[in-house]
Amino acid sequence: RDVMINQTLSLGEVVVFSGVTDCYQPLEASYRLTRACLEVCLEYKNPVGIITKAPLIERDIDVLQELARVARVRVTISIPFATPEYAKALEPYVTTSARRFRIIERLDSAGIPVGLSVAPVICGLNDTEMPTLLQQAKDAGATHAFYVLLRLPGPVAQVFEERVKETLPLRAERILRRVRE
Repeated sequence: RDVMINQTLSLGEVVVFSGVTDCYQPLEASYRLTRACLEVCLEYKNPVGIITKAPLIERDIDVLQELARVARVRVTISIPFATPEYAKALEPYVTTSARRFRIIERLDSAGIPVGLSVAPVICGLNDTEMPTLLQQAKDAGATHAFYVLLRLPGPVAQVFEERVKETLPLRAERILRRVRE
């Protein structure tokens, strides 16, 4: 019944924040652009989707709760690695996976629909971790999930190869072979 009411109240097409670049970059803490955009969506009861890995989303729980009440909102937290060693090797400057699962718990506790994004899935590295990630996300309160396979367009392939060889030297050849396959 609540879903039907929310769909009736929602106006406009879903506006998705993030997808390629996280809308909760460190500068968002001071600029507050994402929060301002969410407030506009709330004012117009416009549905919203968010993909992030940043704890800063917790700052906006109040706006997201209201959006969930009058429109549709769906937050997805990106957690590609269950193994801390892999996360640190390939995402050295972002929030830990454990902290991101706590974000899922907090959003779920606040009544905000939340799920998991396993992105990127890197064959030979984290592809076998998907069952663990899905179970942990479900246990934290996630209600949806999706994955995205690793894409390496243009010069990104060389950067990725160098990074893997540098940070995961014992696994590098296996990972790179699986990615090529």
